[in-house]
Amino acid sequence: IFEGNLNSSHVRKRYFMEGFIARAIRLHPTEWTGSIAIRWEVLGCPVRFNEREALVSGDAYVPDSRMTASSVYDEYTGPERARIDSMREGEYRGAWSPVANEVGQWIQVQFDDFMTVQTVTTKGRTEEADEWVTLYELHSSLDGVTWMPYMEPFGTVKVFSGNVDTDTPVENLLTAPIKAKYFRVYPKSWHIYICLRIEFHGWHYSGKEVQLCTKIGIFGVDHYLSDGRLNASSQLDDFHGANRSRLHETTSGGMSGGWVPLTMDDQQWIQLDLKLSLEVTSLVSQGHSIRDEWVTKYTVSHRLTFEDNFQWITDDSGEIMEFEANENRDGKVENVLSGPGILARVIRIHPIEHHGAVSMRVELFGGCVLQEALISGEIFVPDERMTASSQYDDNHGPERARFDTVREGVLRGGWCPAVNIPGEWIQVEFDATMSVQAIKTRGRQDNQQWIESYIIHFSDDGVDWEDYQEPYGTTKVFEGNTDHNTTVIQSLHSPVRAKFVRLIIVTFSPNNIGMRFEILGCHFSEYKKTELISGVDHYLPDDHLTASSQLDDAHGPNRSRLHEPASSGLSGGWVPRHMDNNQWIQVDFGYDISVTGIIIQSQDRKNISVSEFYVSYSDDLVTWTNHQESDDNDTTVFHGNTEESPLKIIYFSVGFTARAVRVHPIIVNDSVAMRWEVIGSPGLFIV
Repeated sequence: IFEGNLNSSHVRKRYFMEGFIARAIRLHPTEWTGSIAIRWEVLGCPVRFNEREALVSGDAYVPDSRMTASSVYDEYTGPERARIDSMREGEYRGAWSPVANEVGQWIQVQFDDFMTVQTVTTKGRTEEADEWVTLYELHSSLDGVTWMPYMEPFGTVKVFSGNVDTDTPVENLLTAPIKAKYFRVYPKSWHIYICLRIEFHGWHYSGKEVQLCTKIGIFGVDHYLSDGRLNASSQLDDFHGANRSRLHETTSGGMSGGWVPLTMDDQQWIQLDLKLSLEVTSLVSQGHSIRDEWVTKYTVSHRLTFEDNFQWITDDSGEIMEFEANENRDGKVENVLSGPGILARVIRIHPIEHHGAVSMRVELFGGCVLQEALISGEIFVPDERMTASSQYDDNHGPERARFDTVREGVLRGGWCPAVNIPGEWIQVEFDATMSVQAIKTRGRQDNQQWIESYIIHFSDDGVDWEDYQEPYGTTKVFEGNTDHNTTVIQSLHSPVRAKFVRLIIVTFSPNNIGMRFEILGCHFSEYKKTELISGVDHYLPDDHLTASSQLDDAHGPNRSRLHEPASSGLSGGWVPRHMDNNQWIQVDFGYDISVTGIIIQSQDRKNISVSEFYVSYSDDLVTWTNHQESDDNDTTVFHGNTEESPLKIIYFSVGFTARAVRVHPIIVNDSVAMRWEVIGSPGLFIV
């Protein structure tokens, strides 16, 4: 039972020792003064998880026997052919197809254990036949007997938008992730014939999930660590253990307000096991709560897994960094450990100087590790920005190195250089600086060729390059593949911010160099992508969306929200009345927003898009400034959608602060329609 308020104006904030995940919250008053009256708010954040994985065909592999269906067209189109990367193999087709082309057919996946599913990704049939599912429902079950459809909003069965072609993956996010053991997909409409490939992304359900916000206290409040995850080299006694080291800990009932080791030498440390890998950016420290004892200087070490060795945080010269700490017992001192963040599961703090005695209360801050595909995902690198030291011929170019590339006629299933020697390289250039967190590699799809090891170079300008070092001073040689089709992921202990990334081959398979790859990470300014128009964190009413014109009431700016479906005569996208270069769509946030990017999406079903556009912004809705990515005073024109990429994310090289944002389509094909989203966060932009 929690204590409430002292009077009518008193505000009381209560943090739970153990948080929970829920859709609805109730407060039950048990005592009151006068009569029951309350004003309230709930603290928390939408659930974000940093270790999402493919649950059907990834490391958490579902065997063929646990993929079943209502029916199959024949033995070559069974449910096991529905894996997301399935391709035709002889008589075996590149998708599941039922015997009857009718509503009511389904495909089912049974997991070994309960899983939390966050997204569903679908593709159509991989061969020449133009067959795919355009709409579907998702059902789940705990026991395989009783089934529940996914509903969004509450009480309404959600019909998900499927595919518009055979091979472009479409991912649908579940705003309320499902915990179940069985999942079924029911096609509701399709193009020519029901054909489906599918993947679920999520994580193993452990019974107690972890929430992560943009910046979180890692073991005090938002991401609470149990006492068993706090350890130390020694403790003065049971009253001064590592469990007493939480920030703001008080002395109570003989228990110390701070950790104190048994001996006062430079071999002491306190350790935090974060439960999972997080990006740690800063550390806040205090001294003892009532005694004049505090640490004045410390060092920090970390490791990514329990199998790894500890690594010191060092400066640019490779020297171990010594952080200046406290000057009194109760003041808080925050030290930035790493701007990009240190990817770690275990953090150790090593006191090296103190006042009175070593005594510490600490908190770590960081962000969730958002990892998305930076080359061939929604953040798409065009072919001309994928370059290489050489290529065997036009059919083996660097653009063939995309992670899911397969052979297409004479075009090969991977990049191959002209010569097979160490030192050959492949390179990508991003639109803006990205935080690179991991590299994912495969060999060549259509031949027994792969790379066995490689190094990584980074650059801000494509001229001056730096090699990735781990530990500092030692160039890291990453292990690659041992066959041509297995995925190998290598994480960077220290994520790197760069605009250019180059992989340099060290060793390779006996049959020569062949590779496909993907870079995982996020835009450098964001731990969490914040969608400002219609995101779960920030939803604007329709009257904040306006436009220069609209075709009619069914095609207004209120229909422009990202993923807006066409429904009951209403358009899935904004369409202007006039098809000229004077049209625009606008969002008014009502206050200053720091803007870092734009998402542009084609019109639902009709696939009409914006192929080119520019952006303007305003602080007062009167004076508008065209956004410029360079210093030449020219308005930047961005490339929008294509049939192959109906949704495109663009991060700006330089962000801006504004109250309102406009997108101005440039008419190319005599028609314009769009859905959109603005990426950023409330407040002033900080480079």
